[in-house]
Amino acid sequence: MPTDAPEQLEEQLRQEIAQNTYITERLAELELAIEDQGWARLSMESEWEFSRSGLDRIIALSRLNSLKNPLIKRGVGIKAQYVFGQGVEITGTDEQVNDLAIRPFIDDPGNRAELFGHQARMRKDRTLTHDGNVVFMLFPNRLTGAVSLRSVDVDEIRDVIVNPNDRLEPWFYLRRWTERQWTNGGASTQMRTISREAWYPAWRHEPQARPESIDGIQVRWNDGVVYHAKVGGLEGMRFGLPETYAALDWAKAYKLFLEDWATIVRSLSRFAWRQTVKKNPGAAAAKLGTTVTGSAPIDRNPSPTAGAAFVGREDVKLEAIPKTDATIDSADGVWLAKMVAAALDIPYTLLMGDPDMGNLATAKTLDRPTELAMLDRQQTWTEIVQDLTGYQIDWAVRAPGGALSGDVRIDGDRVIVELPDDGDRTGAQRRTVDVSFPPILESDPKEMIEAIVLASETELPAPALILRLLLLALGVNDVDEHLANFDEDEWKAERGNLGQGLVDAFRSGQDPADALK
Repeated sequence: MPTDAPEQLEEQLRQEIAQNTYITERLAELELAIEDQGWARLSMESEWEFSRSGLDRIIALSRLNSLKNPLIKRGVGIKAQYVFGQGVEITGTDEQVNDLAIRPFIDDPGNRAELFGHQARMRKDRTLTHDGNVVFMLFPNRLTGAVSLRSVDVDEIRDVIVNPNDRLEPWFYLRRWTERQWTNGGASTQMRTISREAWYPAWRHEPQARPESIDGIQVRWNDGVVYHAKVGGLEGMRFGLPETYAALDWAKAYKLFLEDWATIVRSLSRFAWRQTVKKNPGAAAAKLGTTVTGSAPIDRNPSPTAGAAFVGREDVKLEAIPKTDATIDSADGVWLAKMVAAALDIPYTLLMGDPDMGNLATAKTLDRPTELAMLDRQQTWTEIVQDLTGYQIDWAVRAPGGALSGDVRIDGDRVIVELPDDGDRTGAQRRTVDVSFPPILESDPKEMIEAIVLASETELPAPALILRLLLLALGVNDVDEHLANFDEDEWKAERGNLGQGLVDAFRSGQDPADALK
């Protein structure tokens, strides 16, 4: 064997180590990149999914752009405004359930600050857009049945365990967070930060066998449950994906285009005049009092004031530098902005906020796909609200001091709560919660009222429903407060007496209009 074999082997080993290190670093870069290379297969629980660190990076970029990039910021805001800008009405269809369970849950100050207040709803919808996830913690009072609602940053939720036989059924959420503790040391108070981690059960997962820990991490069974809402991504993903994800690259490209355009305009404005002479430029510069020389053909003196005159010889020519062929139209970047609009499901005219670009920017002529996209988001929030209010109804029955009565039974890993039938309404119907949004598109109140009146003449809709529709059509605020003073039985009696009086007047030969007066 040659004497230099050990050195060659050592050099080969060193090169392989260096190459492996480079490949490892490159893989880490690709995972953090929000491109197709950012996908990584994780486990048998799901097909394809971003790693948790990769998702952290995407959410961080989405949040930053929703604050800094005008197109992303406006797109996120437009969605929230269309969904919750006009408010929402949440009402239990059963009067008892509504008064004893739903209204106290919605009117609770803490719950209003988290979701049911206007500002809270707007914040949550923006969060759902730029995070792709909204995580709530539900804390039921096991004596009174009152449920407190609080939110958790999705960054704290690090893992999800799902039912092995049903990937759409979450069981546990791993939460990692930091909290501050204050220590009273007498004259001085000290503060320290402590890192915590624990598993929390999903809101519908209540197994009979309750492990104390999973992989050595405590399971907190009595400290609240997790409700996780997500949008974006692919079916089966454990976490949602920001809806701004597809727009980030194009929004950045549009930003860079405008920056380059501004640079060109700024550079063109640096030189406004051109002087041509047949003789030595230095002599002309001396006559003009400029700093132009043969080796430095740039005048560094301050430019003359407005209205100044130029006086020169016949062989000196002063003309403006033409800009026609040197400029780039800022509108050339329109297709970049349109890609952002397409990714956010928002018309380009709305995204750019220019009313001169077309009638599509008006609320009355919103295109059908965009209208359906906004209705889809409203329906998503309808399901979220119905889930949360349904959880409150359950605990209003389950708790010893709860406000409602009903039956509770165990079905596998779930607790089923049923309300008793009441008159013509079944227990399932009594649980129904209506979530009503005002129309997304502006419409003529007269046409809506005429349609509602025609529907009321069929006597199929309930009078309370007709009144609600009329108040919503007229844009009346606090519809529930007005309905609280509405007595349906009294209304039916007065309507019947009035109708009979008109019939009697007609039969007796009188004018029904006079009788009506």
